[in-house]
Amino acid sequence: MNLKKEQTSCTIQLIIGICVVSGGLVFANISGYDKIIFATSGFGGVWIAISVIRLYLIKMKPKKYEEKMIDKSDERSIAIRGYASYATFLFSMLVISITTLIFALLYYTFLPIIGGSLMLMNFIIFILSVKYYNKRI
Repeated sequence: MNLKKEQTSCTIQLIIGICVVSGGLVFANISGYDKIIFATSGFGGVWIAISVIRLYLIKMKPKKYEEKMIDKSDERSIAIRGYASYATFLFSMLVISITTLIFALLYYTFLPIIGGSLMLMNFIIFILSVKYYNKRI
C-alpha cells in the first residue's frame, strides 16, 4: 500500500471518527440518554487518535512509515502474527471456559449460557476460518 492510499484511508477514518463522536453527542442531547456519550466518544475517539497519529507519522517520517508498511507484509511478520493470533485464541477460550465453569458452580444460569454460546461461536468461527484458509493457501 502506498503512502497516498494510506493517507486517504486515514483521512476517511478521521472523518468517520468525528462523525461518530458528534453524532453521539447530538443523539445524547436529543434523547437525554447520557451514557451514549461515553460509548461513542470512546469508539470514535480511538478512530480519531489512531488516524491523527498515522497522519502525523506519514507527514513527518514518510520513509520510516513506508518501511513499516513493507515490514507488515513480510512473510516472517505474517507468521509471527499468525502464531500470536492462535495463542490469543487459545487463551481467550481458556478464560471463557474457566469463567463459565465458575459461574455454573455458583448456580448462575444466564451467564454460563452466554459463556457457552461464546465458546461455541468462537470455536465454529475458528473451524470455518481454518477450512477457508486451507482451501485458499
